[in-house]
This record gives sequence, C-alpha cells and structure tokens, in this order.
Amino acid sequence: MKRYNIIYHETYSDTYEVEAETYEEACETLGEMLANGEEKGPDNCIDSGYEYNGEEDCEDYDEVAKLKEERDRFITIAYNAIVFGKLQEHYDDERLMEELGCSEEEYEKLWEF
Repeated sequence: MKRYNIIYHETYSDTYEVEAETYEEACETLGEMLANGEEKGPDNCIDSGYEYNGEEDCEDYDEVAKLKEERDRFITIAYNAIVFGKLQEHYDDERLMEELGCSEEEYEKLWEF
C-alpha cells in the first residue's frame, strides 16, 4: 500500500465595508478588525480542491520523515545562525554553538555560507 501526500485547500470569501482614506488603509484596518475579533472571518466557501503532492512508498515513509526532520532542524539552525551572526564578534564559538543548538560540524558549515 502506498501513502499519498495530498494538499487540500479551501478559499473563503466575503465582502466587508470599511471606512478609510485609501484602499491600503482599508485593507490594513480590515486585517486588524479580523485579527482582534471585531469582524467575523468569512464563512462562505467559494472554492475547494485537492492537489497531488507526490507519493511515498510505505517502506520509505520513516526515512522520508527522518529526512524532513533533519531538513527542518537545519533550517532552524540556519535561521538561528543569521539571528546570532553578529554575536560571533562578541562571543566565543562554544557559546554560539550552545545558543544555536548545533554540533561543531553543523556550526562550521553555517559559517561557510
């Protein structure tokens, strides 16, 4: 048996009347009103569908999940490296590796970029 990666999507739509000086201001105001609960989000589904995103053999599923976890870990480390990049001038490498949560090998690869 195979596993399929399927993306399901829905699009909701509604019309809102917003008073503002410009279209951009109206969009910003509406976004804030939706975020803080002053306006209810749309509940009229105007479109939905499925999108095929590949298939994975069940036997390889665990390996694929492991690779995705490793990828996500590296992305997190890379993001942290960017955030802490300026700190390299102020802190020693051991402290930065601890802050970044990476191994020495991963740390060295980050600075190659």
